Amino acid sequence: DVPVLVVVIAEKAAGLAGAGGAQSSVFPGVQNFLLAIQGQGLGSVLTTRWKQREPEMYAAMGLPDDWEAHAILPVGWPARKYGRGKRLPVSEVTYREHFGKAW
Repeated sequence: DVPVLVVVIAEKAAGLAGAGGAQSSVFPGVQNFLLAIQGQGLGSVLTTRWKQREPEMYAAMGLPDDWEAHAILPVGWPARKYGRGKRLPVSEVTYREHFGKAW
C-alpha cells in the first residue's frame, strides 16, 4: 500500500529529450528528495517498473506530449525501521590503475 506516488517530470526541450539529456539535471534532485524523505522517517525507492507501461502511465496522468516522466517514486511509511547502511571498506571496493588491483 503506497499512499503517494511522486512523479518527476520535465518539459521536453530541444536536445534534452530522451536518455541522458534532462535526466542529468533531474536525477540529482531525485537523490536529494530520497534523502530528505528518509530523514523524515518515510521510505521510497527509485524504480523503472513503470517504464513497461509508460503509455498507460502518461494517459493516466494526462501528461501532455511535450512533457516526459523521468521517475516515479512511491512514498510511504516503511514496514520496518531502517538503520545505517552497512558498507565494505573502501579498500575492498575500489581499484587502482587496473580492475582487480587493490587501491
